[in-house]
Amino acid sequence: MVYGPTCPSTVMDSKGLLVGLCMDGHDKPSIRLMDPKTLAVLASIPQPATSQYGVHFYIDPYDRTVISNGDGHILRVSHRQDSSGQWSLRVDDDWDLSRQVSGHCGAPRCDYLVSVKPDWAGRIWFSSLEGVVGTLNPRTGAVRTLHLPDGERVVKAISTSFRGVALASDYAVYLLNADALGRPRIVWRETYDRADFIKPGKWTEGSGTSPNFFGPGDDRYLALMDGGAPRESVRVYRVDARAGHRLLCTIPVFADGASSTDDTFIVAGRSVIAVNTNGYDYFDYTPKPLPGGMTRIDVRKDESGCDVVWNNPTSTTTMAKLSMSKGIVYNFERTVDDAGVPTYSFMAIDAHTGKTLSRTTLGHHFVYEGLQLNGMLGPDGSYYQGVLGGMIRVSPATG
Repeated sequence: MVYGPTCPSTVMDSKGLLVGLCMDGHDKPSIRLMDPKTLAVLASIPQPATSQYGVHFYIDPYDRTVISNGDGHILRVSHRQDSSGQWSLRVDDDWDLSRQVSGHCGAPRCDYLVSVKPDWAGRIWFSSLEGVVGTLNPRTGAVRTLHLPDGERVVKAISTSFRGVALASDYAVYLLNADALGRPRIVWRETYDRADFIKPGKWTEGSGTSPNFFGPGDDRYLALMDGGAPRESVRVYRVDARAGHRLLCTIPVFADGASSTDDTFIVAGRSVIAVNTNGYDYFDYTPKPLPGGMTRIDVRKDESGCDVVWNNPTSTTTMAKLSMSKGIVYNFERTVDDAGVPTYSFMAIDAHTGKTLSRTTLGHHFVYEGLQLNGMLGPDGSYYQGVLGGMIRVSPATG
């Protein structure tokens, strides 16, 4: 483990270098380039403060980081090494969208960009906390937007596929596309069950997951966790179906009164794996037992419904990740003994059966708190995870 700022999101470029958005406190984010073996910081660029939701970015096919910041800008950042071996980060493009993002509420920084994603036409889609959704044409700089109904907020990442762009507000899930001029339009909108209060283990009301495309062609279905009570449910929609026929199944998960998630699903083939974050406290690190739970649900081949395949009681503290080649789900777990001593472990779970394959102890101090952050698997099997105290690399042999 390398101690330092917490990195909510980390990705890897084609050469195996890590790029992370890291937070030195709430008001000092930075883009960091890191060595995948030592986790040493090779280069960094400070960024304006943003909301706790604005942590979603991506790497494009040219290894450029595409990211939004707290001033309402979208940046395209490259990294390179000079003849002396020194690495640097450089802002190649800087698009100012502050007017489009904050114009509706009338003051600078009254709204924040949350997510950016590419589509199949080369556009960059973006969403804001207060429901602004738009496209940026990186060749011309043209920006087109629409605003969701008043009062709807978007706190999770948008998702893109060949069939369109999906996002979830705290009231509804949307499928969108763009016309020839890049103007976003709503293809369909489906409301879902939501609780009118913030459940333990979540940041907001409504759904705590990003919508996920999956199934045949990787985008036949769209999965979302609703915000229902006393149990939240995995909801699967047919992407191309007409109104009244989109909802394929609704499967309640976890226990009554102890069911909520703030983590995005794992999806693969016809399967959805959901994790229970109920009871997780993002601000109080006093070790407390968690209800826990991880569930796999499969869509039937005849699309007559969905079935629960397995349940695992793991009490996860990070977003789980799936190794497709190994068929293993990885996550960090926290357990607490009768004396109140926490144990933080690296878990390996069989994706086919739900059986726990291994549990490797990381430590007993709250610096290992995972904060439900997004880790990643490297091509050599290394697992990288941002935690409260810094960054952890778990070697392939460990898992």
